[in-house]
Amino acid sequence: MMTSTKQPKEAGYTLFELVAIMVIISVTAALMLPGDASTQHYRLRLAAEQTASAVRFAHSEALRTNSSFGVSFDAATPTVRVFRVDEATAPPSAIYDVRHPRTRNLYDLTFGEAGLVPGVTVNAAATWSGACTQSAAIAFDGAGVPRCLEPYATLMNSFNVALGLNGDTVTVSIADHTGRVVGP
Repeated sequence: MMTSTKQPKEAGYTLFELVAIMVIISVTAALMLPGDASTQHYRLRLAAEQTASAVRFAHSEALRTNSSFGVSFDAATPTVRVFRVDEATAPPSAIYDVRHPRTRNLYDLTFGEAGLVPGVTVNAAATWSGACTQSAAIAFDGAGVPRCLEPYATLMNSFNVALGLNGDTVTVSIADHTGRVVGP
């Protein structure tokens, strides 16, 4: 009588099964992670929303306190800063001591390479009812009417802030007479 000695099959996975699992995991991971273009769009939209929030905050503070507040836009740094207007000086001047309502830090948004949203550029363009020496800033009087900081009597006709990142642009606009923010 002959007895058969079968070798027990070892437990484990074949090379084919391991490769198939790796391919499935790789494809799933690639689909779950956002691509570079959508990340760039998200970063640009975030910068535009933060800018619009800063303008809305300055406008609402002017209405709430019945005093003047404003926002300045610096293309060189690129920075968006909220300020209150000292109307006791001639001409009125910007005082940068306004704090963010949630963080309690100074309300300054910096978008440069080391900023909140790295690489974003900030460019303001405005038209006024007369001459305006500080065209990259907008002030809201106690009634919420958008004005030039200097001379303060000059009213705004249009104000647009273009935020850019690698060729893409999102614009935040401020409506004349009402100061309403139009944009993201």
